[in-house]
Amino acid sequence: MTSDWLNDPCAAPPARHGRPRRGHSGFMKNGRPADLQPLPTLEPLAWNGAPIPERRWLVPGLIPEGTVTMLGGDGGLGKSLLAMQFLAAAALGKPWLGRGVRPCKAIGVFCEDDRDELHRRLVLLSQKVAACSGILGLALRILCERAYPGCMRGDDGPFAQ
Repeated sequence: MTSDWLNDPCAAPPARHGRPRRGHSGFMKNGRPADLQPLPTLEPLAWNGAPIPERRWLVPGLIPEGTVTMLGGDGGLGKSLLAMQFLAAAALGKPWLGRGVRPCKAIGVFCEDDRDELHRRLVLLSQKVAACSGILGLALRILCERAYPGCMRGDDGPFAQ
């Protein structure tokens, strides 16, 4: 049984004492643990002649919808402030950096600034975009690592579950 598992990486690993190995769900599908199923693949030939799907944007030409986007740079340049400005613009459907923004609910994860700094920045942003923080609060949520140490690692804090 062990040799079958070594020859086929998608085969179920050998059980220990009748239980699934640690780290696997224990649920079986097609004779394999549910979390060790083959990866789904795409068949590009099926796209032959099909219309090309239009890309959706949060900020046209700059931030695509549904993808990971990174903002990088040296410390102290204002990346966190710029990100908060974008989150507020998205939550309010207001322009950002002179560009239109598709309105949507927004969540920001800030790991360096403390709760008081985030509060000050959000109040200033609310004043600049002529919106009260109550309206902004309906569509914007902020996770602050420094307010709840360990919450992003899942080992404590209100976001651990």
